[in-house]
Order: sequence, then structure tokens, then C-alpha cells
Amino acid sequence: MLEHVTQAKHNEIFASSFDISSTPYRDWIITGLFYSAVHYIEAALDKFGKHSQIHSQRNTFMQTHLKNNDIFDDHRDLYEFSRNARYNCKIMTEDDIQECKDTLNDLKQKIRHYVAPVII
Repeated sequence: MLEHVTQAKHNEIFASSFDISSTPYRDWIITGLFYSAVHYIEAALDKFGKHSQIHSQRNTFMQTHLKNNDIFDDHRDLYEFSRNARYNCKIMTEDDIQECKDTLNDLKQKIRHYVAPVII
């Protein structure tokens, strides 16, 4: 569990290392935030002895073990932003990045009790 929280924090630090107003790499900020969420979710799933290798498996585990549908919804929202940035070449705005940051923070609050006593 700890390694996933460590990786999630690492990804958050990466995402925050860019100057949002001037960077041409907003797609990487969004991607870093999404993968931070992935690792926080993996840390929570570790409580149930689950580890996913692919997104669809993680989705199933979330719906089965993390009974809070808001966690799944937050993950899906970040996933969609990330897919749009990575595959659809959508230009991400500062507002998009702020929305993703807010969504990640919401997700972290919702999974906090799954990863106690590890602080996220």
C-alpha cells in the first residue's frame, strides 16, 4: 500500500512542477493527476488484497470493494480528461487542470479511511 501512496504523491509533485499558465505540457499535468488517482485507488484496493493490471479490472474492483460510487465517478472523470489529453489531442485549459486537481482532492478524501494509517 505504501508504495502506491508514494507513487501517487510522486505523480502529484510532477504535475505541480509545471507553470500552468505558460507550459505547453498541460496534457502531462492532466495525465500525472490521473495516474496519481490510479495509485491512490490501488492503495485503497490493497486493503482487500486486490491489485489491478488494467483499467477495466480496476473499475470492477472499485465497484465491488470501494462501495462509494463517488470514488468511481471521480476516477472516471479524471480518466476521461486524461484520455482526451492523451489520445484526442484536446488542448487542456487552466480551468480543466483546476477541475482535475479538485477532483483528485475529492477522491483522496473519499478513500482516506481505506488507507489509514497511511497519510495521503
